[in-house]
Amino acid sequence: MLEESKYKSQMKNLRKNYVRFPLDLKPEVLDGFKAACSANGTTPTTEIKKFIARYCAKYGRGVPGLTTDVEVELPANLARFATEQGIDLNDFLVDLLTEKLGSDGEKT
Repeated sequence: MLEESKYKSQMKNLRKNYVRFPLDLKPEVLDGFKAACSANGTTPTTEIKKFIARYCAKYGRGVPGLTTDVEVELPANLARFATEQGIDLNDFLVDLLTEKLGSDGEKT
C-alpha cells in the first residue's frame, strides 16, 4: 500500500513538473541505440537529455532561464590540449555536469 501511494505521488510530481516528448524511431534504430548505450554503461534517456543540454548550451544563449554564462579558469596547457584534440570545452563541461548531477541539476 505504501509503495503504491509513493508511486502515485511520484507520477503526480512528474506530470506537474515535466512534459513528455514522444519520438518516433524505427525499431532497429531504437534497438541499436539501446545496445550502444548499454555497452557504454548509460541509458538512452540520459544520452538524449545530455544532447538536449549541450544543444541548449550551444544555441540557446539569450533564452531566459535556459542557459547561464560561467567563467572557468584552467591551465593554458589544458586549454591548448583540448583545442588540439578537438574537444569542445562547453560540451565537455555540460556532459560532465549532466553525468554527475542529472539533466535537471538533481544529483544522480
